Amino acid sequence: MNEITISPALETEAEEVLELLKSTLHFQDYTQERFLRNFQNPDYLRHRQEAGACAFLLRDRGKPIGFTESVCRELWLKQEMLLACIGGTLYLKEGEKEALPNLIYTLFDQPCYNLNLANTANKKSAQINKILRSLPGPPSCEFCRFRVLSTHSYLLYASGKLRISSRIPLLVRKWASFLAAPLFSLFSPFRAPSLPPEKTTFISRQIQRIDPDIFDLFWEELLAGNQGLLTSRRTDVLEWTFGKGLKTGRYTILGRFDKTGRLQGEITLERRRNEAGSLYRVVDWIALRKNQDVLGDLLRDAILFAAEKKGFLVELVGFEEKVQPLIAAYLTGKRRLSHGSNTFFVRFKDKQLKKDTPRLADDGWFYGPFDGDSCWV
Repeated sequence: MNEITISPALETEAEEVLELLKSTLHFQDYTQERFLRNFQNPDYLRHRQEAGACAFLLRDRGKPIGFTESVCRELWLKQEMLLACIGGTLYLKEGEKEALPNLIYTLFDQPCYNLNLANTANKKSAQINKILRSLPGPPSCEFCRFRVLSTHSYLLYASGKLRISSRIPLLVRKWASFLAAPLFSLFSPFRAPSLPPEKTTFISRQIQRIDPDIFDLFWEELLAGNQGLLTSRRTDVLEWTFGKGLKTGRYTILGRFDKTGRLQGEITLERRRNEAGSLYRVVDWIALRKNQDVLGDLLRDAILFAAEKKGFLVELVGFEEKVQPLIAAYLTGKRRLSHGSNTFFVRFKDKQLKKDTPRLADDGWFYGPFDGDSCWV
C-alpha cells in the first residue's frame, strides 16, 4: 500500500528536487539556482511567517514522486494589499496522477493567499485550471500581437516550429527562407505600416539597473493612483525579477522621463535567442495614470531598439481590452496561442472579488506577463 505524504520543500532538499525533475527531458534545464531563487523572493521574505511554504514535495514511502512550487507576490486592490500565489513548476512521476489533486490543493489552499494565479503552459495544465474552476483571463491573453522586423529570419523561426519542416536540415531551411522572403514581404503581417510618430516630449532612455532613485517614486505614484488590481513593482521585487538579467543582456528596460528626471513609464523586453536570431518579448509595460501617449511611445521605443539590435520579432500578450487598439497600431500581426498558453487563470477565495475580477483588472493595470512573474511559454 502506498504511503503518500506531502511536506514543504526546504532549501536543503535542492538535490532531491533536481534528481526528481531531471528524470524527465522537460526539466533538464532546471537548476539548483532556480530552485533556491524562489526562497529569495522579496515578497516571500516579507510575508514568510504567514505565507508558509513556497514549494512542496510529494513522497511515496519517503521517496520523492512529485514537486510543485509557486511565487508569492503582493497584489494591490486600490491601496489594500493582498497576497497572490502564482503557480510555477509542477511535476509528477509517470503513473502517479491520482496524487495530482492533493498536490495542487495543498499549494493553493494555503489560508494566507487571497488569490491564485496561473499561466497555462500546455493542454494538460489548461485542463487542471478548468478542474480548479478558475476564472480565465481576458481575450487579449489568448492572442499574441507581434511585429516582424526581418521576414527572412521570421520564416526561418516559423519553419522550426513546424513538425514536418523542423526535420529538414537547418542550412536548407535557411536557403528556403531567404528565397521566399521577397514574396512574403509583399503581404501582411510582414509588410507593416510605418510606426506612429512620437506622441510626447518625454525623454527616452535605457535604464541600466534597478535604481531606487528612479523606481521608488514611480511605484509610490503608481500605487497612489491605483483604482483596481495592480501587482507590486517595489524596487526590491524588480531587482529580484530583472536585476541579474539586466546584467547579462536577457532583459532591457526602456523608460520615458519628464524634464525633471521623473519616470513616467517603462517597458521591459526579454531577449530570446534561437536559430533565427533574437526575438524580443514584452514582459512588462506600464505608465503613470495609464497614459496612452506614453504607452504608445514606449512600444515605439521597444520596436526601434529591437530593430537596432538586429532582432527579427517583437511580440506581446495580454493587457486590458482598452489598450488593444493602441497595441495593434504598433504590433500589427496577430496569432492565436495554442491552449491559451499565456492565459491567466484567476482563483479568488472571496466570491465577490472573483466576480469583480474583470472590472477590477481593467480599473487597475493587470493581466500582463509581469503579473505571472513574467513567465511565458
